[in-house]
Amino acid sequence: MNIHKAIIFATKAHEGQLRKGTDVPYIVHPMEVMQILTDNKCPESVIIAGLLHDTLEDTSTTAEEIIDNFGETIYDLVKNESEDKSKTWQERKQATIDYLENATEEEQLICCADKLSNIKSIYADKLAIGDGVFDRFNAPKDQIKWYYQEIANALTKIEDYKMKQDLENYITKVFDDVCSDDSDATDVVETEIELEEYDDPDLAVVDFFDDTKSPDPEKHKVGSTFWMKSFRMSDGVHLTLNKNNWGSRVDYMMRDDGYVETIETVKGEDMQRLMLLCDNAENGREVVEYIYKRFSPDGYDAYLNILNWFEENGIKASSWMN
Repeated sequence: MNIHKAIIFATKAHEGQLRKGTDVPYIVHPMEVMQILTDNKCPESVIIAGLLHDTLEDTSTTAEEIIDNFGETIYDLVKNESEDKSKTWQERKQATIDYLENATEEEQLICCADKLSNIKSIYADKLAIGDGVFDRFNAPKDQIKWYYQEIANALTKIEDYKMKQDLENYITKVFDDVCSDDSDATDVVETEIELEEYDDPDLAVVDFFDDTKSPDPEKHKVGSTFWMKSFRMSDGVHLTLNKNNWGSRVDYMMRDDGYVETIETVKGEDMQRLMLLCDNAENGREVVEYIYKRFSPDGYDAYLNILNWFEENGIKASSWMN
């Protein structure tokens, strides 16, 4: 359960910290880095280092603490991902770019996941406040664009990883002025949806993906399913996001048999706000249809992207994990 241990370690290390210019707890970032690395089927040592990647740089954590708890290999990965804050912004960023050119695949994976998480946050904030998002940085927009582009160019050892492609796509969205949330047309694509049919308009179930039904045997080893369901309880309509994982795919923690189930539930006032957000949906089925059409093109990223979308819009979801 080394990943679980690393989650606890990182959560304690970053306690009380917030993401730059926001009221979002900092731990959200290393957790998203972990999720990206997990989705890209990275080894456990890389996932753990991803969780810890900012502890040396931004907390009081010492090298000895990381070595004692996780070993020299993890420590080296974390150390190489850390910046020297005594240098200027330009010096720090150039040093990172220079280092990446000769970095190992494992080191490039951690860096890519870190930068992907960061630029996804920039993208979400740009949708909300426009180019004002760049006011929180220590460099102008054109310099930040230069940095992200040079990082992407340096990640030559991980060209086949989806996260590298995602990073390049988000760089385009953020810096080439294709970031738009002006209408539903940019958000909700015409995606064919297969909902289970029920007489109750508040009852709806849809699958986002199910590896167990895939013709690809490699996906059976990953073994991940994600479906969404709306239903009515005594206190109103509920929406749940249900994600199960087996095999090599890890979400947050694993049981000894390699299985983990996570359920996120939206209800009450948050469900009412969500219905308004979903183009003034009148029932649970319309909520499910809206979210599916908006996020199903994201593939494996859909689950995390939906949760990020909830958070960006003040929708609270309660979590359950087995």
